[in-house]
Amino acid sequence: MNIRNHYPLKDNNTFGMDVVADCYIEYDTRPELLQIINMAKQGLLPRPLLHIGGGSNILFTQDFHGTVLRSRIMGIDRVDGAAMLKVGAGVKWEALCDFCAREGIWGIENLSIIPGEVGGAVVQNIGAYGVELKDVVYSVEAYSLTTGERKIFNNNECKFGYRRSVFTSQYSDWAVVTATFNLSYNPNPNIEYGELRRVIAGYHHRKPEQVDIRYVTQMDIREAIIEIRSSKLPDPEKIGSAGSFFKNPYVERSVYENIAKEFPDAPNYPQPDGRIKLSAAWLIDKCGWKGAVHKGAKCYEKQPLVIVNTGNAKASDIIELAREIQVSVASRFGVDLKPEVKYI
Repeated sequence: MNIRNHYPLKDNNTFGMDVVADCYIEYDTRPELLQIINMAKQGLLPRPLLHIGGGSNILFTQDFHGTVLRSRIMGIDRVDGAAMLKVGAGVKWEALCDFCAREGIWGIENLSIIPGEVGGAVVQNIGAYGVELKDVVYSVEAYSLTTGERKIFNNNECKFGYRRSVFTSQYSDWAVVTATFNLSYNPNPNIEYGELRRVIAGYHHRKPEQVDIRYVTQMDIREAIIEIRSSKLPDPEKIGSAGSFFKNPYVERSVYENIAKEFPDAPNYPQPDGRIKLSAAWLIDKCGWKGAVHKGAKCYEKQPLVIVNTGNAKASDIIELAREIQVSVASRFGVDLKPEVKYI
């Protein structure tokens, strides 16, 4: 366990906000986490407690007057020798994707190169290219930061939804320590997203509609997604951002039909409940925000769903730009965009 006071968090959030925590603690084991919780109960640590992962989905708006916790619980362990994996919350998500690809384990290849760590991935129910993490989560082990209580949550108890889980609501003061994923050695390629199919078709020297799913490999999917995401999204090691800033909105069919009158080709994804999922990036682009700059923040020129720190942005610059985008989209399309990023 490593306890540091007045600790700079610039390297612990992908926006690169230059803020300081009163106290910062990294822990490697469950007993260390319980020790931290007991210290907090005894008033030996600044409160509140804030648990972060890779800092890839947060925006610090000021110094944090409390204690920031980060898990360094590692390990990727097979359960009963099957394709079920128990993974430490501190494992980098991309490291898990790479491990699965090398071991021929299917299920998360569509989620390749999403930044962050396993714990945060579970909390946010990350998703991309037709796959959400909820599809493969078997159980989650977590501890209450208030009482130290331990609980194993099954998939249903996690109450996964679009970019949310029970850990973003009812159990938001709990820390995920491990997650168990129910994966498979049996190939099950998912290339329904048009752009993904087009890139893979190029690998096979075929037209998209001619791709034979039987010959699509795990590495085909992984390499295609890495290619697509790398071409659109900034490298967090070089440009500060939190990836997708807004959630894709779900709207009533009548709202979509009004948009389709002017834009018949507007991307749309019908849902089982009758609503339509729209592309936030498309809405933002149609409002002319791509490449727009506001003080130290910018709507990324290659992917308008991303807001970047140009190098010296304040949190207020980013929030103001986000708000202007929200107002613009609501005015033109009648759609309310919600931030995916959590303001702290």
